[in-house]
Parts: sequence; structure tokens; C-alpha cells
Amino acid sequence: MNKIRLFAFGITAVMLAGCSTDETGSQIPGEGTDNKVYMTVSASTDGSPTVIDENYKSTWAAGDRIGLFYDKSEVQAGWILSVTGSTIKNGMYQNLPYLLDEAYDGQMGGTFAITNDLDNDHPGETMPYTGNFYWQTDASTATFYAYYPYTFSGVNGGHMDNVAAFPYTLTTVQGGTLESVAALDLAYGKVTVERGSEEYVEANLNFSMSHMFSVLEFEVTNATGENFTLNGVKMSSAAGIGGSMTVDFTTGSITGAAATSVTASFADGVELTDGETAVVYMVVAPADCSNSTFTVMTSAGSADFTGGKLFEAGKYYYKTLEVTELGGSASAVTVDFEEAELGDETFVGYNPTTYHNVLTGKLLSSLYDGDNSNLEGCMVYDDLLYAENNVSFGSFYTDWVGTFDTWNGFVFSSNNDTEDGTVLNQFSVYSATNGNNKFALAYDGSWWTPTYQNLYGKYDLATFVLEKSGTVRSAKFANTTYTYKTIMATDPNVNYAIKATGYLNGSETATLSVALAKNGTLLTDWTEVDMSGLGVVDKVTFTVDWDNTSSAVKSPEQWLPFYWCIDNVKVEFEE
Repeated sequence: MNKIRLFAFGITAVMLAGCSTDETGSQIPGEGTDNKVYMTVSASTDGSPTVIDENYKSTWAAGDRIGLFYDKSEVQAGWILSVTGSTIKNGMYQNLPYLLDEAYDGQMGGTFAITNDLDNDHPGETMPYTGNFYWQTDASTATFYAYYPYTFSGVNGGHMDNVAAFPYTLTTVQGGTLESVAALDLAYGKVTVERGSEEYVEANLNFSMSHMFSVLEFEVTNATGENFTLNGVKMSSAAGIGGSMTVDFTTGSITGAAATSVTASFADGVELTDGETAVVYMVVAPADCSNSTFTVMTSAGSADFTGGKLFEAGKYYYKTLEVTELGGSASAVTVDFEEAELGDETFVGYNPTTYHNVLTGKLLSSLYDGDNSNLEGCMVYDDLLYAENNVSFGSFYTDWVGTFDTWNGFVFSSNNDTEDGTVLNQFSVYSATNGNNKFALAYDGSWWTPTYQNLYGKYDLATFVLEKSGTVRSAKFANTTYTYKTIMATDPNVNYAIKATGYLNGSETATLSVALAKNGTLLTDWTEVDMSGLGVVDKVTFTVDWDNTSSAVKSPEQWLPFYWCIDNVKVEFEE
């Protein structure tokens, strides 16, 4: 059986036509010969999966976008002033999105044109990008950098437009198929053009793109004598191979990959009778993985294999995994909060009322005896409040010396009154289909001061912790009725998102954003969100994502109640 690599592919940005570039590929365990093949890469602006066919044919598809960078010391940004008026040059920002001309759908080479979507790319920019690149006075050459697939990384929110230090996240829980590999692939190219007689850059930019990741193919054979369901393959290495990382498009290098394991898993599993074989695909960041463990995960247990090698960028690797015996146990769990003991709790203060079917830290609170002067004389609960399947959720409560009851972090409820939009209904999820389903409900009170985090307690930020490290594969999110009704009554077009941050051994792994309201579209029921991009974690915290939340909700006074709901948290623990 011939096992081969993924080839680099050629494109042209602005006006492009490209062809494939061949490179010799490496193999595991080293048998077979190299053949020339092509990889199919397709994508869409909404992030739907891409496809690789069985012949590895590389083609572009409608909706594909590349990102473009340029050197501002060589080409200008801003305005050109003249006697006849002013001309907008290429705007002020980098990481410019170029969209494939649909005429090249299904072709190996294609033409890309600049797009200008200020709602989603470089939001709020007053000087939009145009594609009009004008030479700096003394520049004789200009270098441009392109990458695929295009990713907007919050330029306005933190200078994430550095071509030499671009933040990127390779999900550590992958789909296990060729389509999954294509969707996760990262490629880049650069081209230098000479200055001509025109004051603007006249040349077409013809990029030959090179792959930055390594693709692995595992051929798994059932030789146990019994039938089982193949759930996937996990690779564990001492080197970083996934998660959040920094990409340098000027050199084609990747550094700082945070995750040391990647799992390729099938959502519904693959049934294998004795003697049958299935193929699992994975994409990882290049690294020295000479001493790695490959775990085959099945419904009947797991099997470990050792080996590996130095994985290089843009190459394709093959490994056979013959399973003769199984051990271990299944590690995937779902936290659905149905074991939460809910009851009645009376809150006093600004809005005195008795809440039904809730669980907060109030009934477990005690007189504070710590060293935080803010909490002297208060009844306080600051601990893990609910645990299920080795996942624990923290909660913070205080009575502020008997003046009013308040909480932060997580509490629990089963209320789903979708009519009452007041704070008296703060514990309800906005879901007509919820029924008596129990769920966790979070609140972030950090909006009123940037120094708030952990000011009052350990769990005043919504936090859950894992008994041992693992991957949060997904969770369902929803708005509360209080938040939903407030947005609809005040500004239906507000943007509101929360940010999940993963941690492992005290170090941040990655972040991801969950939109609860965006440009007039609000979550109106439970929505499942892929959280595997956080990587392998032992703790996750949640806060308001200010990069994706309208600043207007804080001025002239904070009117948006920062609540949200979470349910069905799916976790896959490390074996």
C-alpha cells in the first residue's frame, strides 16, 4: 500500500492562478513509495467543514477565503491627499480577507478579491481596506504574506494582526475523517514584488501555499477475536502538538503549541468485527514526537502503542495499529445537572423575593473568617457547590453584612419562565422546550471594575474544575429570560458574548467565544457549542467577552444583565 503526503498547493491572490508544488513525504513505519497526489481543500465563510477526496485532489471551493498581510514600511496605509481630493489607501489594518471568485470553484488555482465586511472582519474600522496598495516613497520591493483559511483574530481587541506572531488554535478533539483534516489544515505563502513605474503595486500576487501542519493516517485493525466500536485514536507526546499556538507567516514556523495530546474521534463510532480495519485521520503541529503514545479508544476499552518520529510541516505520515487486546475503560462523561438538589431560597435586599427550584450557596454560607476586609462581618459561601462525574462547579455568595443577598459564578435551577423579563426571574432559562430540565446558570459581575477578578473570592468567576485533566468536547448554552427580554426591550442589535478560558496546571491553554446575541440574532433555545478548542484542561472559567460584546452596554450605565445558562457539559478525561 502506497502512503503519501499532502502536497503544497498554489493559489493567486487578487489575480491568481497556481499549480501544485511537489515535496517528498515521510512515512510511518517507512514502508511503501512516495507518489504525487493532491489534497482537496474547500471552506465557507460560515466555517462549514472542508473536504479531501480519496485521491487527495486539491481544489478551491466557493466561499474560500485567504488572509493577506503587507509590510507598512513598504506600502502605505491611510489616505493620499491631492489637489483633486483624497484617495483611501489600504485602510489601517492587516489580516485582510480575500474571497475566491466563484468562477474558480472546483479548480486547483483561483483568483481572490478583497472583501469588506465591517460587521465581522475588522469591525468598526473607519478607514476600510480597499486593495489599493501604494508604494512608500523609498521602497523598491514589497513582500506580501497570505494564509488559509482566513481567521479574524480580534485586531481591534489586542493587536492580533502581527504577521510574525499570529495567534492560532488547532483543536485537540478532531473528527477523525479526511474532511476533518481538510477543515483544520493551515497553509501559508509569501511573495516579493519589484516596484514598477506606477505609484501603486501593479503586479499580481501569485502565492504558492505550503502546509504548516503534519497529517497522520492510522490504519486500525481489530484482531481481538471480538467485535467492538472504534471511537477514535489519541496521540500523546512530550512536545506541543495542538491547542493555542503562535504562527510566524514570515518564516512558516509554529511555536508555543500548548496541548501535548490530540484526539481524533468519531461522533457515532465505527463498528469493527474481528479482522476488520478502519482508517482514522489526524492533523498536528510539527514537532519531535519520537517518543509518543498512540491510544486506540473503543467501546470495550483501550490499547496503547508507542513510537512516532519527527513530524515535519507539510508531510503525511502513516501508522498501522493492530489491536490484539484491550484494557482500560471509557472516559467520556456528560454533566447534565439532574442530580442537583433544588429548593426554595429567600433573598433580601434590593429585590426581596423567594425563589423556587434553585440551588445557590446561601444555605451553606457561614460567617467569613478570612483576611479579605471587603467581606468582614458577611455570611459567605466560596467553594465548589455541585459535582457530577468528576466535574465540579464553583459558586460565590455573600449577604453583605445582612443588607442584600448576591451571588456570582454558578448556581443551579430548573426554571423556564419565558415571559417575566425582570430580575425577579433571574433564574429562568429562555427556552420553551426546557421543561423541568435542570441546568447551571452563571453571572459575571466583573463589569463594574477591571480589577474585580477574584476580588471577593475564589469562585466569584464562573468556574468548573475537572478531577483530572481532560478535554471539554462540547456544552449547550442559552440566554436567561432576564437577559433576553432586556436586550429585546433595549437594543435588539447589541452584541453579547462570553469567553471561556481553559487552564492546565495553572497555565492558560486557549480561549473561545460563545455569542449569545449578535447583530439582531439572539439565542432563543439551547445551542450546542464545540469547546474542544480549549485543549486538554483541568479548569475552565467564564467571563464577558468584551472583544465581542458591545461597549455601549456599559455606558452611560450598565443595563445588560450578564447572565447565561449552560447544560450537558461533555468531557473526555485523559486515560
